[in-house]
Amino acid sequence: MKIIKLILGILCILLAGFVAFQSFFLGSGNALFKPLEVSGTIAIIIIALMSICGLTMTFTFRSSGVGGEMFCILLLSLATVAGVLFRGNIPELRPWTWICLALDVINLLFLFAK
Repeated sequence: MKIIKLILGILCILLAGFVAFQSFFLGSGNALFKPLEVSGTIAIIIIALMSICGLTMTFTFRSSGVGGEMFCILLLSLATVAGVLFRGNIPELRPWTWICLALDVINLLFLFAK
């Protein structure tokens, strides 16, 4: 289970990189054409939360405590709520929101497995 947690942490960091690449173009397009749209900003928030969660999962994969899982559950829940509530008119944030929810459920299963 520790190796799966390490792989998920690295995967979370890589997915945050994909969201960063996508949100760069969305954020710049929103700034130019729709200045009141918040989807690019929410994507940046999702990037930060996913990156911190990936780093936390990577650094705490050997620990026997539950603090890392609880912190990741909190961060991914915030990312999911932000993606659902502030998605705006850009449907590209929907898959990242579902991925955050899936990672959140996996961390919840890791928490109950201990």
